[in-house]
Amino acid sequence: MDRFFRDIGRIGGARRTDVIEKDYHLHALLLEISKDQYLRGDLVFKGGTCLVKAYPGYYRSSEDIDLTWADQGQWSSVTPSKRNDLCAREVENVIGHLKKITDRIGMSFSGEKCGKDVHISSGGKMVTVHPISLLWTG
Repeated sequence: MDRFFRDIGRIGGARRTDVIEKDYHLHALLLEISKDQYLRGDLVFKGGTCLVKAYPGYYRSSEDIDLTWADQGQWSSVTPSKRNDLCAREVENVIGHLKKITDRIGMSFSGEKCGKDVHISSGGKMVTVHPISLLWTG
């Protein structure tokens, strides 16, 4: 694979093949996420990585994946305590699905809420995963 990334870099005029390799693996991961019934049905891809993929010419290096819940209304109709419980359960579901995907495609991802590749913020309502920054195992 190293030669493949070097050749792509040479053809495209890129100086850093590590960026090409990360982008390749990011695309592989996003493809698998789009095939997952649970993830594609309830989550929306957003953030810098999304902008890079959606708008050619938007040059920004981003390798994390920001996801948000598509139906925000369901969170506002419950008590804060219930919302926290629901969020915690959904975070575990999302991480579990991502773990299965990354295992299947040969990426290293802890699959743990307290892992170095998972960042939970906003009181448990926002999750950012960083599978691309980890070692590729394939």
